[in-house]
Amino acid sequence: MLPEAVDYNEEAKKLWSRLGETRSFYNNLDPIHKSKEQGFIFVGSDTAARDLNSLQSRGITAVVNCTTNISCYHLGTLDYLKFDIAGWRRHTDDKDENVKEFLKPVIEFVFI
Repeated sequence: MLPEAVDYNEEAKKLWSRLGETRSFYNNLDPIHKSKEQGFIFVGSDTAARDLNSLQSRGITAVVNCTTNISCYHLGTLDYLKFDIAGWRRHTDDKDENVKEFLKPVIEFVFI
C-alpha cells in the first residue's frame, strides 16, 4: 500500500513558518547544471517563473513546471512541460523501472 499523498506546497509553508525566514533570503533562480555545449539547467521559484525578462536574459527557452499550483505564465513565448513531481509515488510504486518511465518525459524534454 502506498503512503498517503503529501502536499509539498503545504509542507513548504510549514517549513518557512518554523524557520522564521522569508523567501527573499534565497535566490529565485539558480543554475544547477552546465553542459559541455554551454547550456544550463536552472531551478527557480514562482517569482522567477513570472519574470520573462529575467528568464530570457539567461537564455531560458523552455520550462519544466513541476508544480500543480503555479501557472505556465509565458505560454506561446516559452516551451513548457507540466510535470507533477509530487505525484511520483502514485506513478512508480517505488520500483526503479517505473521511476525511469516516470522521468522519461522530462529527460526527453530537457535533453532531446
